[in-house]
Amino acid sequence: MGGDKRTHLLAPPGANPAVGRHVVTFHTRAFGESDIERRDDGLRVTTMERTSLDLARHLRPDPLLSVIEQVLQMTGKSDDDLRAMAAPWLPRRRWVRRYLEAVDRRIAGPAGESDPEVVVGQMLDARSVVGLVRQFAIDLPGYGPARFDLAVPEIRWALEVDVFPSHDETLGIASDLRRDEAARRVDWLVDRIGRGDYENDLVVSVTQVVERYRRRRAEFTRT
Repeated sequence: MGGDKRTHLLAPPGANPAVGRHVVTFHTRAFGESDIERRDDGLRVTTMERTSLDLARHLRPDPLLSVIEQVLQMTGKSDDDLRAMAAPWLPRRRWVRRYLEAVDRRIAGPAGESDPEVVVGQMLDARSVVGLVRQFAIDLPGYGPARFDLAVPEIRWALEVDVFPSHDETLGIASDLRRDEAARRVDWLVDRIGRGDYENDLVVSVTQVVERYRRRRAEFTRT
């Protein structure tokens, strides 16, 4: 869908709201007034959450999940809000079922803040990392409020997915080190996947992270 520059329209069966080479109309009865909002210029468009539902007809499961995370972050909606929006259109529509399955795959917690965070989270979940939550809020003594991208609070283990360039800059590196030290003082272990790890060695990096998670869990099991 990234290279699709056409205008996509929703319309009930038999309606033709627009024609042209760059217009695609999807005919369906599966939408209502609550799925539509009016822009300041008067144009009627689907809401962000409804647009994410329509994308279930085009996207694979992981990209669809990333879209859902973005919608949750930008709208403040909850998982249950998305389920309530989609469920009335469920019978006989496989794309709606795919959407609901994607919502159910979400890792617990607030919305992910980046696509790499979503990708890594799903990879950890597929490798049986138990108790995983997203965007875990914590107050670190000597540092202040912080959020871990991914965490298993019961064993005080966290993973940061550092793909933004600021993490490679002097100030970003210093801030990360200071936060990791503050976490260590309250017995939290923080692992990190950097931009180079993500872009060049993601599978290897995740495998190594999972091994450290398992060692951490084993330590807590023994104590």
